[in-house]
Amino acid sequence: MGFERLTSDLFKSKEYSRNEFDLFTVDFMKRLKAKPLAIISKAESDALENIYKNFKEGLGKLATEGAQQKGGTLNRQDAFDDVLDFVRRQEGLVKSKFGKQSPAYLEFYPLGLTEYSAAKVEGLSNLLVRYVAAANKYQKELGKDFVTEISALQTQYVNARDTQGTGIANTKTTQSEIRDSRKTLTVQLSRLVLLIAAVSIENAEQFNSYFNFGLLEVDNNKTSTEADVTPKTDTPPTTV
Repeated sequence: MGFERLTSDLFKSKEYSRNEFDLFTVDFMKRLKAKPLAIISKAESDALENIYKNFKEGLGKLATEGAQQKGGTLNRQDAFDDVLDFVRRQEGLVKSKFGKQSPAYLEFYPLGLTEYSAAKVEGLSNLLVRYVAAANKYQKELGKDFVTEISALQTQYVNARDTQGTGIANTKTTQSEIRDSRKTLTVQLSRLVLLIAAVSIENAEQFNSYFNFGLLEVDNNKTSTEADVTPKTDTPPTTV
């Protein structure tokens, strides 16, 4: 099954996860080193290793950026929660200073606390601009500390949002780079597979000795997230 499969579809990207493709390629390179073939020159082997190195570095970069993006999202959520906590705590102070339906109170809470509780990421940024402006306008009544704290929370939230946005953009760029490097790797690997197939046309056993096809089936329940599975690989054949 493996012989026919590889020589018919040659690593279609939608069929194999990055993890599967990574493991398969590494295993193939080990087998080829253990049992060289005259038809595959050192230059061809070196090219495969260099192309794979770029692909692998991209995967490592993506993993790092993914962790950073996750951290950025958590920080942004913490900053979001800190703002809401302040706004809710200080509503009583604003109300006691100016009265619930006073023009000053409505500059802070035109819709009461509901507007803040229902705010989304971008919406809260806009609400903060209004809130900080009102805090500065009524600094004498509310105190300098009130203004200082909400201004610091605004800065914290804006910075956290920017960091999260940068993380998302970086991840998307790396995803694109990985797709490109994988395409290049697929072309080179397919080329070598066909060369081996050419000298094994009547010897499927020899062909299969270079490939562990089980590594292309490790993610049996694929989702949109790449699986991170490291199965036990076969031992490469000894040099003859």
